[in-house]
Amino acid sequence: MKVKLCCLTSLVLGLSATAGVSPAFAQHGPPPKPVVEPAPDPHMLNEFEARRFAQAVNRAESDYFAQHHAYATFEKLQSLHLFTGKRALPLPVASDGLVKDHYLRLLVSPDGRRYMLSLVPDPGGCGFGVFSDETGAVYTAPSLDCTE
Repeated sequence: MKVKLCCLTSLVLGLSATAGVSPAFAQHGPPPKPVVEPAPDPHMLNEFEARRFAQAVNRAESDYFAQHHAYATFEKLQSLHLFTGKRALPLPVASDGLVKDHYLRLLVSPDGRRYMLSLVPDPGGCGFGVFSDETGAVYTAPSLDCTE
């Protein structure tokens, strides 16, 4: 047992001493350049903005449901001013449902007991999608139509 322990200790010490002296372990050349992230495009929706947007809709739906025991369409939520103040939408929505380069769809079941929210890229674009429902969970997924 002592012999194995001594051999193992010698091996570890020998390797560590060799690693410090051997030129094979030394770095050669200039240090790697830092990766510079490109500036975000203000016309493209990023995942953080999309999640915040979905959370704002979920809060508005929750407030509406607490009073009316049913969920509402996006137009109704807007008309009742449920996106004002602290619960404001982080981004404007165009009349055709466009939020930057993503389309908003808020589908409410006929009985008002369920809804599904999606923010998906413009059909000509490629990117992520954000999905949510009455549970309040927000899911982000890559687009299935991407060829990149």
